[in-house]
Amino acid sequence: MDFEPKTYIDQPGEWRNRKITFGGVVRGLISQLRIGQDITRVALPSIFLAPYSLLEVAAYRMLSHIDILYEASEKQDRFSRLIGVVRWFLSFVEQEKFEKKPYNPIQGETLYSFVECPRFGRTNFLAEQVSHHPPISAYVTQNEQINVQTRTSMSFEVKFSGNSVAVKTQGSTIVKFLNHNEDYEIITGLPELAIKNVVFGSRRIVWNGQVRIRCIQTGQHALLNFSESGSLSYVESQIFNSSVIQSPTLYAWGSCGQQINIASSKNGRDAKCLVNGLELQKLRLRFSPTLEQSSSLLVWASVSNAIVDDCIERADFEKKRIEDAQRRRLNEARIQNKQLQPIHFQFNNELNRFEPMIDTLELMKTNEYHKIFSKGVIDPLAHSLTISPGPSPSPSPNASFTA
Repeated sequence: MDFEPKTYIDQPGEWRNRKITFGGVVRGLISQLRIGQDITRVALPSIFLAPYSLLEVAAYRMLSHIDILYEASEKQDRFSRLIGVVRWFLSFVEQEKFEKKPYNPIQGETLYSFVECPRFGRTNFLAEQVSHHPPISAYVTQNEQINVQTRTSMSFEVKFSGNSVAVKTQGSTIVKFLNHNEDYEIITGLPELAIKNVVFGSRRIVWNGQVRIRCIQTGQHALLNFSESGSLSYVESQIFNSSVIQSPTLYAWGSCGQQINIASSKNGRDAKCLVNGLELQKLRLRFSPTLEQSSSLLVWASVSNAIVDDCIERADFEKKRIEDAQRRRLNEARIQNKQLQPIHFQFNNELNRFEPMIDTLELMKTNEYHKIFSKGVIDPLAHSLTISPGPSPSPSPNASFTA
């Protein structure tokens, strides 16, 4: 039977239900934080962490309902395709339940994943952490059968505000319907995520703020406004079949992760379901049985296994080992006046974002893991900036990937 690594992000386990108690470690951390401080620059103890990297979260969000995006690409008119992009976006902006933070990816970390869909075939996902400070992740999805791509360049900050934490993103996702020569930009990529009552009170996690989705070629667009409603996140959307300011053509509203309706008027007399998060079936993330040294699943394996086993002291030790290795590597780069360049993405000055390299996109079309990483990989745990010729021949013997 072939070995296939798995991510903890979609695995059940006792670790999900462990509560963070206000003990010495927590008190010590809180006492060091200042109002407005960016937590991405703070080394959090493992007790605050979920056993997966932010790149795994990106793959999970982008791929779980990617078939909805492909259904949109089959629509015959542009406005219907815009509505389909809005529907896909709302499918993965769920009611968040996590109480712990994913790992900050270290520079040079990568993740290759894919999903299989009976109707639309295989979709490949490739992510790379292209910058450490500010933390910037770049990732691309590609499906050759339906001829659709998504390209994301995203930075984020996590700010502490006394008894709450705000996670804010900057950047965008571009959806490319190549058969139609259309690009849809999801500006900011995600709404702001507010985690309230992190120290005292009943914890709540809600989406806040506005996201704009627009067709770059036509100007047709949608405005999605997120807010708190009771204990849930609520979205109210206006969808415009024009680039000029006018009355919305359609309205959509509902609780994130539940049923969201769409209608031609605010009174909702002709409302119908746009997306019902309670009924959606997620596609399963899959990975190559061989992992590159820079894969999130290998880089963080020792930390993840320790967290799942409830060995927090061991998790802290392994986490510090990884972070110290990156610190030494970045210090060496500064001393030698070098800059670590991404392997799969490059910065586009005109677009002001990271874009996948053309040869990377061509290699992804092969669906062959070894060809995708034939450009080389960075070992994020090495002391130097050396790029090795390709992925390691087998999974780490110390890594275990099932919960």
